[in-house]
Amino acid sequence: MDDEMDTVLRGRKLKKYTDHTFRTIREEYDLKQIEIEILFCLYKNPKATSSDVYRELSLHKGHVSMAMDDLCQKGYLQSEHDRHDRRYVNYEITEKGKPVAEEIAAMRGEIHNKIFEGVSEEEMDILKSIMAKVSGNLDKICED
Repeated sequence: MDDEMDTVLRGRKLKKYTDHTFRTIREEYDLKQIEIEILFCLYKNPKATSSDVYRELSLHKGHVSMAMDDLCQKGYLQSEHDRHDRRYVNYEITEKGKPVAEEIAAMRGEIHNKIFEGVSEEEMDILKSIMAKVSGNLDKICED
């Protein structure tokens, strides 16, 4: 496999860049990277359940649950049992958490703009199509 593609697929450079970019938010708001990802996920989809979050982030249920509990304790999220089924818990970003989530979203936008600088819309469409196929292949492989 091509070295550049292998490097991108492993994600080390992207992880290093995002870790560096979010360092100030982690320090200023006392957040772990998983908590930043959860806040962004709920910012994009306010009706997401914890199951939706762990599926989107491809993380273990227990890690997501613990991080969501921590976010509630820090006042960035609030939880409420579902009225129709008490087994489910709904989470919502609090007033304290909204500006943090907005800052995270803005930083994610900056990251996106920087890493895709010089990539045309046509190239982005092709990349999205390819990544959808790769993701589908990985889903099939992981089912086995």
